Amino acid sequence: ALKGLEERLSDSLGERSALTTVDTVTSVLADGTTTTGLISYMAIYIGFVLVIACAAILAIQQLSNASDSAGSYRTLSELGCSERLIFGSLRAQVAIALGLAHSLCAISVLNELVSAFGYSDALDGMTLGLVLFALVYGGYLALTYRMAHGIVRSAVRTTRRAL
Repeated sequence: ALKGLEERLSDSLGERSALTTVDTVTSVLADGTTTTGLISYMAIYIGFVLVIACAAILAIQQLSNASDSAGSYRTLSELGCSERLIFGSLRAQVAIALGLAHSLCAISVLNELVSAFGYSDALDGMTLGLVLFALVYGGYLALTYRMAHGIVRSAVRTTRRAL
């Protein structure tokens, strides 16, 4: 049957030779699995790089806000606000802006992307990825808060010394 197909193809193509390949079901499935694995690896890698880049940009933005707001925190200190309340305000500002808001956006986009490919229960298999995401993002959150805390602390302490 294959020989007859080659003859018919060569007749219809004229002088050009007919190129035929035969693939087994196993080889087609192996090729598909390899391609899917490669695409998945690239998507995870690019996604992780983007998460780190977004976290770094948001951390820089929060540190810039803390530096710009140092005068406001100094004024709160002059008005008699306790350091506990000032740092609680800073912690809430950093946690909401950096942690909660961006994480919710990222997880909702990720869930939409996964459901677009037809994997409705994909979050069950992504536990390790979510834990890694939380660790990296949590590290950025903690580091950003510590640095912003230092900025605000120096502004508050200079006010306390002046009084």
